[in-house]
Amino acid sequence: ISNIVLNPGVKEMLSNDTKGFLKSVKLAKWSADRGAPFRCGYLLRGIPKSGKSALIHVIAGELTLDVYTLCLPSSWVTYGTLTALLSRVPARCIVLLDAAFTRSATRDSDPGTSGGDQNKDEYEDSIGPMTLPSSSRSSR
Repeated sequence: ISNIVLNPGVKEMLSNDTKGFLKSVKLAKWSADRGAPFRCGYLLRGIPKSGKSALIHVIAGELTLDVYTLCLPSSWVTYGTLTALLSRVPARCIVLLDAAFTRSATRDSDPGTSGGDQNKDEYEDSIGPMTLPSSSRSSR
């Protein structure tokens, strides 16, 4: 975790908060008693390639949790497919919803020019539907 450069205190806060969440038996029982899901979410934002996903994988490795990654801009992701995929992940894991993407064309491109499908996500063919799992445990 020391190799990832973020604003001071962010890595430690995220790591400590995640560890605390996983240990909170009282909150888990409270959620179960009410039929509510026991989950925690974070929104990490920043420029591409700044270490957000790497930080998630490092924390997952420290906590021996699998990471399930889904690239949201893919054209096949709908509310139904997202719900179906999320219902299949195990209770103790990290789900990484990756919203980063690039377009092969800009909005003001001339639609008459050649260049293939101008609105196609570049990730669509390379990443695939969902990585199940990207086990942090097995890579160590």
